[in-house]
Amino acid sequence: MPPIMRALLIFILSSTFLSAQIPEAIHSKAEAHVMIDSLYQKLKRGANFAQLANLRSEDPGTAGKGGLYSKCKKGTFTPEFEAALEKLKVNQISPPFETPYGFQIAKLISKQGDTFTVRHILIRFKEE
Repeated sequence: MPPIMRALLIFILSSTFLSAQIPEAIHSKAEAHVMIDSLYQKLKRGANFAQLANLRSEDPGTAGKGGLYSKCKKGTFTPEFEAALEKLKVNQISPPFETPYGFQIAKLISKQGDTFTVRHILIRFKEE
């Protein structure tokens, strides 16, 4: 019987590689504002948040997961994002708000103490 081989791979990613994974923002701030407001209106009319995030969110890390951030501790996100979350009750959707990453909408899924699960939609814009 051949010996079992185990390997540990360590990848060191350059900042050039990482920045290539995040597409450059292509919307003006005004265009992004119109887009996020349109998405918010769809959500208010009952659109499925996860499906809309899959289709329209520009967060490459969560869009394919319906915008889901699961079991995150307070202090994980920007102050603007956390301030929006603090105002929400479970299953409530925030109005659009601005962060350094762009315009966002958040839906609080659950909260236990300082740990929360949230879905979000991000629309990025380029600085003018």
